[in-house]
Amino acid sequence: MGSDYESVKQKLDILEAIEGLTGTKAKKEGNTFRISPAPCCGHNDCFTVYPEQKSWSCFSCGEGGDIFSFIELTDKCPSKEALIKAADMCGHELQSHDHPDKEISPNNPDTIKQRIWKAAANYYHDCLYENKTALTYQKNKRGHSDTVLKKFKVGYADGNLYKHLLGLGFTHEEIESSGLVVLKHGQWRDFFYEGLFVYPWFMKNEQIGSFSCKHHTKKNSFRLCKEFQDPDCKFYNQRALSNDQVVIVEGENDLLKVADKGNHSHVIATCGQLSADQIDYLDQWIDTSGKKTIFCCFDNDQNGQKYMGMIMKAFLKYSYTDRLIKTNRRFVRIIKRRIGESEESDGGIDEMTLTSLAPEKDFEHSHLYEVETKLLTLKIISFNRNSKDIDECLKSETDTEPYFKRAMDNAGSCLLPLKEQLHTAKKWYTVMAPNDQKTKISPDEKGEIVFDYIGAVGNFFNEGDNCKFFDGQEVYTIGNNSAFNSFLYLVAGINFAQNQTKNIMAVLRALAYERGKKTVMPGWIHTDNRTIFFNLCNDHRELIKLSPHSTELVLNGINHDRILLTNSPKMKPLEWLPDASIQETLQHFKDLLINFACSNSNKYLIVCFIVNTILIDSTKAKGFRKYSGSHQSGKTSAARFESMLVYGNDDVTSSTASANYSEGSKSPLLVEDNLETDRVPYMESFLLVTATGGTRQKRKGGTDSENVYEKSNTQIIMTSIEPLLKSELVTRSIEIIFDEMYFTPDFIESTEISRQIAEHRDLIWSAFFKMVSNDILPDFHARRQKVLKKLNMEYPNHSKKRLNELFSCLYIICQELIKYIRLPYDNPDAKGYYRSADELLDCWITTQNQLSQDTTLEANPILHNLDILLNDCMRMDDEMFKQRYLFKGLKLYPDNQDNRPIGVKFIASSRDLLTAFNILAKNYGGTNPYKNTRTLTERLKDSLKTIEAEGWLYVVNECIINGDRKRSFTKYFS
Repeated sequence: MGSDYESVKQKLDILEAIEGLTGTKAKKEGNTFRISPAPCCGHNDCFTVYPEQKSWSCFSCGEGGDIFSFIELTDKCPSKEALIKAADMCGHELQSHDHPDKEISPNNPDTIKQRIWKAAANYYHDCLYENKTALTYQKNKRGHSDTVLKKFKVGYADGNLYKHLLGLGFTHEEIESSGLVVLKHGQWRDFFYEGLFVYPWFMKNEQIGSFSCKHHTKKNSFRLCKEFQDPDCKFYNQRALSNDQVVIVEGENDLLKVADKGNHSHVIATCGQLSADQIDYLDQWIDTSGKKTIFCCFDNDQNGQKYMGMIMKAFLKYSYTDRLIKTNRRFVRIIKRRIGESEESDGGIDEMTLTSLAPEKDFEHSHLYEVETKLLTLKIISFNRNSKDIDECLKSETDTEPYFKRAMDNAGSCLLPLKEQLHTAKKWYTVMAPNDQKTKISPDEKGEIVFDYIGAVGNFFNEGDNCKFFDGQEVYTIGNNSAFNSFLYLVAGINFAQNQTKNIMAVLRALAYERGKKTVMPGWIHTDNRTIFFNLCNDHRELIKLSPHSTELVLNGINHDRILLTNSPKMKPLEWLPDASIQETLQHFKDLLINFACSNSNKYLIVCFIVNTILIDSTKAKGFRKYSGSHQSGKTSAARFESMLVYGNDDVTSSTASANYSEGSKSPLLVEDNLETDRVPYMESFLLVTATGGTRQKRKGGTDSENVYEKSNTQIIMTSIEPLLKSELVTRSIEIIFDEMYFTPDFIESTEISRQIAEHRDLIWSAFFKMVSNDILPDFHARRQKVLKKLNMEYPNHSKKRLNELFSCLYIICQELIKYIRLPYDNPDAKGYYRSADELLDCWITTQNQLSQDTTLEANPILHNLDILLNDCMRMDDEMFKQRYLFKGLKLYPDNQDNRPIGVKFIASSRDLLTAFNILAKNYGGTNPYKNTRTLTERLKDSLKTIEAEGWLYVVNECIINGDRKRSFTKYFS
């Protein structure tokens, strides 16, 4: 009776049976067959039938087994019904239909053990779901879902398995031979004692090959005794090796988390130290048909590095570039033609046959075919290095499935060293050449092999016509330059002085230009819609990727988004601290704000600017800050504080405009100290281009036609005592006044500030990153539109209207900051603390309006000249004034014939005013800033609000005399 299952299984052709049951013709692939779509999940190219093993598997949904399990799955029936249906299909007459556990257990000890193991796995799994504490641990503490717990039949031992198996009708001898019981103190007890979590090890054919266990205290972790294990069972979830691609991890929980949260079921676990037996088994797996891929995802510790080293030592010899594999396959086809074998035939070419083709050549000919049969892509998955293992990493992530997919996409390739690959290719050409000829690998093919290799270990980028390569650490320009020549020699052994190297270089440039990503290499930051990449400039080459409710570390240049950022040369490394508390960190940061000798509303403004470093790409017109104050007012100290926080060191400098253009494209902050009136003209162009978000164009050195474009993407702080003179600068600056009146006894000395910033810099930035990701990015664009509307409605004509985009960002940042940082009102008569961003926005704009008005009135040349003309008009009679300035200056008198004038009125054209301003410059010293009437006319339009604010009534079309349009300027005295 027990032979029914085995008899039916042997009689039935599993391929014909599945084809008949599905109505789909299978496609042959080597020794296996593919059926699409998969009858179990409906996906394509994932369902494989193994006729020799009489089994099947689906690498998409992870199902697999024999013909009985296939019928059970598709017909949703119990095993007995599956047996009856299969027997009918092959015409087998069943002997009995008794208890299934006994019925399908023939007198073969291995088969009996398998049935006991499956019954045990079911029992342990049921125990897990009956024990609330154990189930809560697996689901809440470990973070595993019901789906993965059931798929892998994770179980819990209650100490009663032995009794349960006896109750199923198995004899003591059968249970003892399974290894699941042990004699202890004269009594037979369960091998896996009460309180252990039990993990059955499923193999390719859905048979169980072993068990392992863990205790929640992590103190006890062991496997079934080796003498009872299936000798072919080497890995936990070994059934995943039915696929050509597999992820290898260390522990059971790592595997469950990858299968569950990573939604990737083709994963195996070593469950202990990686052994020589496991290496040998993987070697045999690689030897089967089809190119294999291994993703190594070991722990972030010394053992993980050790296991990676073992994998590389064993399998790097099979990891070739695609171009070299193409060459190999071409040679193998040639050999098959020579020996009269079909090019499409399966099977290898033995060493004797190869040797007979070229007996006089000293070469391991079998290696030529070995590369065809053993093809491997070896990759290393990198994940958050702050996490001990992939289990802990995925537990801390929110969007786990996309995260793990990106980790696989960004996995680094491990290839046989390029020098060895080129040497191998040279050997192959030697073997394939006719006996009386010498055949060498061509420089074009050599270039293609080199391109494949360095493209696998790095990324190609094209910046204009410049082809660049990034190897994960450095950016190289492909061509005859010292850096790339050195790289090529060290990696490939290619000397640029050799004859063929120019051809190889041409191939590299051509392929890089064709296949490389077309890009303008951004600086230290890149923003794509709601995703921000910020270069941490650390030794791990990490970027922090910020998106709504997601903060992720990715490798610079080697990431799914193919983002390559340059390092800011001034910035010291930053480390992402995922456990940083926004509340605690900003409370500590508040204690440092007392060192800003400015109003509390401006302290908020400064912190908002610091956080805005992360959002800098969200604003085109960035403006610039002017820290004003007398000597020793604290303005430079504040700039130094911010510089230390951004860069990790004091970078308050005094630079040239050219240096600032260069630095502004690759650094987040520039601080120009003591930028007074005499230096401003030299910096004016740089300040305006950066403040407006413009681009500087200049001729490329050494060429007659090419240009270089420099775009500053930085925030500027200038410190000075004197006011700005030009309205273009005034309207684009945000001025913050520093004064000794804001000094407090609680000031921290600069040395102590430096120490505290150095100690907490990573923590502060981590808190800022979290705040931006969780609180700002999710609805940033919608909030911004509301703020812009608010600015236009409530402050339609404020002095810094050109910077509304910037103010909208600062406002949104302030909305979040004020939740954590509370500072008292600046008005001593007002009790309490600033409570909203609305209050602070009003303070900022009111202050800027007042400062702007004061500065503009002092600095406006038109207003200045009108005031001089007014004075001259009052002390001269009308005729004298007209003779000197060539236009009318009239004193205005009241209607009651009072001799005291109440105002003046000038009637003049733009040409008249230009002439008058030239006369004023000559008589009173100085220069006239307006060189022609058109410039003066435009400046009159621009200065209209300033002129009117000082009490002048301006009429554009007063009258026309002899075809000349006259304007009028009238001012009444108080």
